[in-house]
Amino acid sequence: MLITLLSGLTCSAGDSLNLLKRVHDKYVGHKSISYHVSFRMKTFANDDTIKITGNCSLIREQKDSIFHGQIWMGTDDSLERLYNTRKLYIIDNKAKVITTEPLEKEGNCLDDVIRQALNPDP
Repeated sequence: MLITLLSGLTCSAGDSLNLLKRVHDKYVGHKSISYHVSFRMKTFANDDTIKITGNCSLIREQKDSIFHGQIWMGTDDSLERLYNTRKLYIIDNKAKVITTEPLEKEGNCLDDVIRQALNPDP
């Protein structure tokens, strides 16, 4: 997304590097980030598309060795996921059930996205 935003700018190589450094420095200074997501998906099992919306909050905590921070994700399907640097919780609000999952250092496509957001300088 950053590349898309910056691709329309015209400036010298020195100015470009300076701009990227300023964006990076500002980003590194943030301790948390929150965002809202809305997307649609189509599965073979359904005739119609499914709309999913949710929120995510990432809080940097460098001492955490897995994601370098805490994560909270909630979607409109009543499921919430919380990683508090010790355990991963899956909260089902409809069923009023909280389960814990084993922590793995890798294993899903979200790992790299979260790691990059919480620890931009590996």
